[in-house]
Amino acid sequence: MEQGVQQGAAATTPASAQKNNGSRTAAIIFGIIAIVAIIAAVVGFVLYAGARVPADAAGKVDADFITEDEVGTWIGQYRAQYGLEDDADFAQNLLSQGYNVSTFRQNAINQLAMNAVIDAKAHELGITASDEDIQAQLDTAKANYAFNDDDVWAETLESLHITDEGLRKQYETNIFEDGILEAEVPEQEPTDEDIAAFMGEYLAGTTQKHAMRIVFSGDDASERAQECHKKLTAAQKDGKLDKDTFASLAAEYSDEEADYAWSGNSMDDDIMETVDNLDVGEASGIESIEADDAEEIIYVDEDYTFPKAKDGEDYAIPSDIPAGLLQEVRDADAQTLWQTACDNYLANLLGDAKITYYPMPDDAPYNVDMASANSSSADA
Repeated sequence: MEQGVQQGAAATTPASAQKNNGSRTAAIIFGIIAIVAIIAAVVGFVLYAGARVPADAAGKVDADFITEDEVGTWIGQYRAQYGLEDDADFAQNLLSQGYNVSTFRQNAINQLAMNAVIDAKAHELGITASDEDIQAQLDTAKANYAFNDDDVWAETLESLHITDEGLRKQYETNIFEDGILEAEVPEQEPTDEDIAAFMGEYLAGTTQKHAMRIVFSGDDASERAQECHKKLTAAQKDGKLDKDTFASLAAEYSDEEADYAWSGNSMDDDIMETVDNLDVGEASGIESIEADDAEEIIYVDEDYTFPKAKDGEDYAIPSDIPAGLLQEVRDADAQTLWQTACDNYLANLLGDAKITYYPMPDDAPYNVDMASANSSSADA
């Protein structure tokens, strides 16, 4: 007889304002662990005749069993990621999120179930992940976090309790998820009311800056960047550096379009940091673009401050907002709405699955004494 607690689980993927070309289930640097606020409600015990439950079964999603080893690995990776190797620290972390060990275990089972459901849906839709695509994600992670050093990479994986095989499998699932969402969730078109609400929530009272840039690539990038920067410095010193002057130099030197973006949704984080330190009419020094093996110079040509909402009134789209900035806000809101639709799709996908939770072994390595959290807090 197979006995366990069965329910439709809640959503496991948090909403985001930007579409991530990699994983939306990731919460650590390699896209492996998604920690979500799922507190599974016990709705009853169900008995099943037929298939024998393996001794190491922690749960079951549809016809597939989830083992205690898988749950232990998932929780171990979470603890390693957040530096919770000490049991008291782990207990305190669970307590701070409103978990106990049992509900956090259900959270782990839900995430493992989500991966299984995604894999099954991808198979149903004929979505595949090539070895080349998986390897590309691995190579990117290795370059970003281990500087392509094999020893550093091996140490990093070991410290996070991750195997190369496990990482490849998660990247495969991430690629499946991206393909499913692209195929199943249509693009969203925000209304003016949506856009106004987005501005009121995220942008009211903030100042956004528009950046232009000159990009230098190729073998002579450094030489051309130095030459161009001298001209910019001279123009700035003479009080002649303006948008037209920068655009003229960009036409002469830049390997990309000079018009870049408003700060926010479309701007890379490293450029955002540079832009934040520039006033309108100022140019940066020569900045390195490591990912593209290129160099660039940034210039801020315009800024705009969103008005604050009036008391008791709904936020309205300002009449004086620059057209380019309005389009970027529209794009950002469309992405937010799309991600919310993706979250709902995944929640429904998991909710349609039949998930069973089996009793937790008393000797499970993650079955820490929650009282130690209170003791730890008292000692502190």
